Amino acid sequence: MDKLTMTPPLNDESMENKLVALALRQAQGQLEEGTASSQILTHFLKIASNKSKIELEKIRLENQLLQEKILAEQSGQQINEMFQEVLAALKSYSYVPPGDQDVNVY
Repeated sequence: MDKLTMTPPLNDESMENKLVALALRQAQGQLEEGTASSQILTHFLKIASNKSKIELEKIRLENQLLQEKILAEQSGQQINEMFQEVLAALKSYSYVPPGDQDVNVY
């Protein structure tokens, strides 16, 4: 396999991406030459299976649902805060007859 000159990674994520790219290139070469191990063949066969694709779609949808739940919770908190502000404003407009200053009116 030809040696490729690659720039040094800037951070851990780019290092990981570089290593994955190198591993995939190595596996591709072995598959093309017919020298790939059974582990490499099994790995790529699993990736190509319908079950694997369904599991990935399920995970994607679960992540999307979780994000929507987080947004709903944040929205609910904002609505609650606005409701409390409205209640406080309405309380400040309530009429208290003279002499009833000690009585709380809700």
